[in-house]
Amino acid sequence: MARPMLSLAAAVVVGVPITDAHSWVACTDYRGDVNYYEEDKCFGYPRLWANRGANALTATSDGYHIGADTGYNYMPGDPCQSDFDGSYGNYNDDYPRATYEAGKVYCLAWPMKNHGAATCTNAFIPDTSTRLFHSDADATADPTQAEFKANNVNNVLLEEDCDADDISSDECQLGLEKHDSGSMDCKGFQRSPRFCDNTDRALGTGCFQAPATAGDYIFQWYWEFNAGSPYSTCYDAIVVAAGAGNGAGGTAGTPDEADNAFGGSCTNNAIEQFDTDGTPTPPTPAPTEISDDKFSGDSFVFTDVPEVVSAIKSGDTFNVEFAYTAGSGRTFEIEVKSDNYKTQYGFAEMDLTETDDAIRDSLEVYLTAEVPDGSTLKVIGMIVDKNDFEDIDDADAEDFCLAKLEEEVCFSEDNSMLGCLGDDDDDDSSSRSSSNDDMSSVYATAMTEGVAIGLVGAGVIFLGLWYGGKLKTVTDRSSSASSASPNQIGKGWEVAKKKDKQMI
Repeated sequence: MARPMLSLAAAVVVGVPITDAHSWVACTDYRGDVNYYEEDKCFGYPRLWANRGANALTATSDGYHIGADTGYNYMPGDPCQSDFDGSYGNYNDDYPRATYEAGKVYCLAWPMKNHGAATCTNAFIPDTSTRLFHSDADATADPTQAEFKANNVNNVLLEEDCDADDISSDECQLGLEKHDSGSMDCKGFQRSPRFCDNTDRALGTGCFQAPATAGDYIFQWYWEFNAGSPYSTCYDAIVVAAGAGNGAGGTAGTPDEADNAFGGSCTNNAIEQFDTDGTPTPPTPAPTEISDDKFSGDSFVFTDVPEVVSAIKSGDTFNVEFAYTAGSGRTFEIEVKSDNYKTQYGFAEMDLTETDDAIRDSLEVYLTAEVPDGSTLKVIGMIVDKNDFEDIDDADAEDFCLAKLEEEVCFSEDNSMLGCLGDDDDDDSSSRSSSNDDMSSVYATAMTEGVAIGLVGAGVIFLGLWYGGKLKTVTDRSSSASSASPNQIGKGWEVAKKKDKQMI
């Protein structure tokens, strides 16, 4: 009994609040200041966050609302504080689940709830371990605790996976650094520069790199104040391909310790451990919902194709974004071709996920030949059935194409659409030759019918045909289509007009 009495006396002397250890995750994609929580910089939440009540959800200027006690803290029996809901009814438009881009850095935020070793408390406030686990991709139920511990979020960074019981290694801790017991180091759970302003509700943060594989995930934040007495918060998140989501996360700002609480030890975890620049990408507006009637079987729409590309050298790249549904063994191909489809300038392909629900993705297209500056080319997308295509030598992808769309793109080194107005690509020589032959014939006829009138008439006709030929070249380029018919291409064949970029 002597040891507890001494601990209580020490707590009274230094003025440490006597509370039960408890905390929770308040934001699952926090991109705000490291010193004070900013509600408008949170872009993902844990399950049922909307049920905390108005007093706990009304944002305050100092961000202390995240620390309001509503019974949200949870000590695992079952791993999660609420059950998995495959319809994601645990979220709403105001408090959505997070969207992470594969391989990008993101940060969690939590209230400190008096648990920090600092000058305003003492050096012996414990913090045994703070870890982040996740399910496999596309989980349909909450993992067991053993399954969670087998997937430490940091495994993607390590040559060897973290042991399920490793609570001591920096590399297995959320934020890649562990609090050193008995020190005021501002690490682990205790990363909270303004802790001494309000030890109960001050902001704590920790960062991580998102999984490399796209899919729907369940995450578990697992904090042990005392060894063997964990608190957990579960949340759901979507992991999408890099470039297909809301950009990279991370925390902003430089730590400004209240009362030199940690002796200048605090760092911005996203910068210190993950080499971010401290300026998180502002999330783009949520993508427009794709209506179900645009998809059935093997189908896709372009969601973003650049109108102008400044890359024209062989080896240069540009990105195309699309959404699709697909069966098994499907590949998405992009070809960049001249206006009459005779010359190929670029190519890219990727294997598609079998899905009945529309998936958004992006593809980096490589130029395989230098593009004449000022050319307008066809960017052609196709879903191809590779089950048969790979087994046939010298096969044409279009013979196994299940869906096809195309867009016109201006390739202009100065990134200006003006560079493509009135241009002629390298496959238009036949049309120019035809115009010149017609001009010569008319000129000869005019000369035989009178010198003055003939010369004037020929001049007028010459200019008219020359100008008309120029207009014809541009008009042909905007109206030409593939020579393949719908029956040759397969189901879903369609030539997209420019306005089809706003289809969704």
